[in-house]
Amino acid sequence: MDETTKLDFEKQTMEMKNKEMHENDAIPASGPLIISRANMVARAHEVSGEALLVKSGNETYLRFENLKTINGPDLRIYLSAGLNADDVVDLGPIRATEGSVNYVIPAATDINKYKNAMIWCRAFGVLFSYAQL
Repeated sequence: MDETTKLDFEKQTMEMKNKEMHENDAIPASGPLIISRANMVARAHEVSGEALLVKSGNETYLRFENLKTINGPDLRIYLSAGLNADDVVDLGPIRATEGSVNYVIPAATDINKYKNAMIWCRAFGVLFSYAQL
């Protein structure tokens, strides 16, 4: 990223850094099965918590438990084949920077291929953090 873009990214990230979003979704109730779980790994910013793939009924979820991260511009939750945004399933905007939150994974998603859960800054192309599931 060029210097101007980098400065803009840092400015926007600092402005949003303390804007926490809390969520405490329950784990899906109908006989949930944890397919896999992994600790979150920091890339551009510190993070703690776990990512889980959870099957409940006919739905599969990406679940973050005890997540704690900073906010940032245009943060998205992706499932990806690699640690970049070339081949992703976009699960939507980040809904919480602290707590536990579920994201429904579209039924046709190959969870054996898309095994990385990422918090990605779409506006600047920056990987905030990830978990390899």
